Amino acid sequence: MSFVIRRWVRTNKSTRQREYREIVMRSRQVTIGRAQDQQLLITDPKVAPQHAIIEQRSSSKIVIKALTPRGFLVNRKPRKVATLSQGDIVRIGAGAITVDQLRPGRPVILGFGHMNEPDPTEIKNLYITSIRETGLSKSFWSWALALSIIALFMLIPFSGVVYSALQEPLRSTPMIPSDGIWTSGPLHASHKSIGANCNSCHEIPFRMVRNDQCVACHDSMQHHVDVLSKDDVQVFEVKDETRCGSCHHEHNEPSTLAHQDQRLCTDCHEKLDGLKKQPELLNVADFGTNHPNFRLSILEARGQGAETLWERVRIPPSALKGTLEGSHLNFSHAQHLDPKGIKAPAGDQVLQCDDCHRMSANGKRMQPIKMETQCSRCHSLLFDAQDGNTKVPHGDLKLMYKALTEHFSRQFFEPTGPAPDTSVSSTGRRRPGGAVLMTTNDQRRASDWIEQKTMQTARQLLEDRVCVDCHVIEKVPEAVGIDRWIVDPVRLTEEWMPMAKFDHKSHTTSTCVSCHKNAERSEKSSDIMMPGIETCRDCHGGAADKEKLTSDCLMCHEFHLPNRGLFDANATKRMKGVLNAASRVNRKNVPAQRRTSDAAESARRSAL
Repeated sequence: MSFVIRRWVRTNKSTRQREYREIVMRSRQVTIGRAQDQQLLITDPKVAPQHAIIEQRSSSKIVIKALTPRGFLVNRKPRKVATLSQGDIVRIGAGAITVDQLRPGRPVILGFGHMNEPDPTEIKNLYITSIRETGLSKSFWSWALALSIIALFMLIPFSGVVYSALQEPLRSTPMIPSDGIWTSGPLHASHKSIGANCNSCHEIPFRMVRNDQCVACHDSMQHHVDVLSKDDVQVFEVKDETRCGSCHHEHNEPSTLAHQDQRLCTDCHEKLDGLKKQPELLNVADFGTNHPNFRLSILEARGQGAETLWERVRIPPSALKGTLEGSHLNFSHAQHLDPKGIKAPAGDQVLQCDDCHRMSANGKRMQPIKMETQCSRCHSLLFDAQDGNTKVPHGDLKLMYKALTEHFSRQFFEPTGPAPDTSVSSTGRRRPGGAVLMTTNDQRRASDWIEQKTMQTARQLLEDRVCVDCHVIEKVPEAVGIDRWIVDPVRLTEEWMPMAKFDHKSHTTSTCVSCHKNAERSEKSSDIMMPGIETCRDCHGGAADKEKLTSDCLMCHEFHLPNRGLFDANATKRMKGVLNAASRVNRKNVPAQRRTSDAAESARRSAL
């Protein structure tokens, strides 16, 4: 079977007759379209790259079929499939195809040309379109190729799995395939130390990596839930996905170990109130559309002075308005961020946020605020303007009292200027290297003078200047000496969201006040200026957000949490058995306190 394509080449200018070029195609079909590999090429943008195909069903029957919904015209009638007869005209875009001859036992002759172009493009590519037309047997070569692939990439590598003696020679020979060709991608950088030893993880061929292989190296990895909590264990076992490989995928490109799909988290956390009685956490489905506002943690002081204990308290979002931070610090951001500057020993200075708030080396946290590193360049602890070395120690009233006493003792016994007015006889003054001894009355007067100057200076520092500028100081009227005052210790909250992680270094393109709003107007250190979720949503969107930074659960949260118990192959199942055993003990009328302690201790020894 064959086609003869009579292609209109040009029109003879002298005879006005059309000239054709005939091309014989030994094929059962003719392809039509705009692509360069089509046998009838129609250069019209309305024509699809593979638009239609003409097939010869028998010596006297040809059928044209559309490969696109646009179809074609046969004798000016729209069609998608049509049986052609001699004399029919098919129009596809600017191209026209005529059936010039359709007789049994003879080649089918098709006329082809462009209606709108006098010199249409010549057909350049004619291909044989079936294996049978090449004279080759499809079955023989297909089987030969398939068996070669099986032998090369399956049987030879598998021989190294079955016979361990062949494993290393196969892996070390470059030109012979080994089981290494089965890997789906490179190892993550964290696992490069394993090298080519696949058996480090894949202990059993054709089986998923078990937790035992992971725990062999990661033996201190903590669980996600409290393995000593029956409710937590039951929630985690609702879905039987306790394999490390459920979240950590190796041999992927781009190489990443932690699976970022937030559905691994939201499968439980979007319905947590239905899985656990009185859960501490609220339901979460997506950061951009269904995430509760942040719940802050602040430090609250219990006690006074040196007996002060600090307790972390979580503040629900509904109670955040009106909550103050009780850090015992007197501080005004508005005063320190005044654009006109503040008075300092070296002159007026205009401060910026990073003059005091400095990032840690890794950029994830802020360094603690300390008097010695942040405050001392402006706030001096000098108590005697005449002597630049007279500074009291910071943070300890006992040491301050001792430093003042030593200073005024030196001033009395070793004066560098006019002698102090103590009403002590000069004959009774004891001088270094001298033989004159002070009388008892002189000693008492000297001690009184030193104590008087020490307490007078201490009162000025604690009540009028220096200490009182920043600290909350309480007076104890019935006490004596330095014990008259109690300086409440200062401790600033450093972890406002302990269950979340935040990288300041990644946000250096934003100004501090773009997140910590009202800082420039805050006049009290008790003001809480931590951003809410709406501030973060200005830039961060949910997992499917196309306009903002896609933010999944792992961007801000960790899966393995501290003090939860080891995450090994059978942690949750073992704990469930222990707790069931504890419940059976409860039914034997064991005293409540003993039942609780025995069950908890047994569970902790087994799980941890």
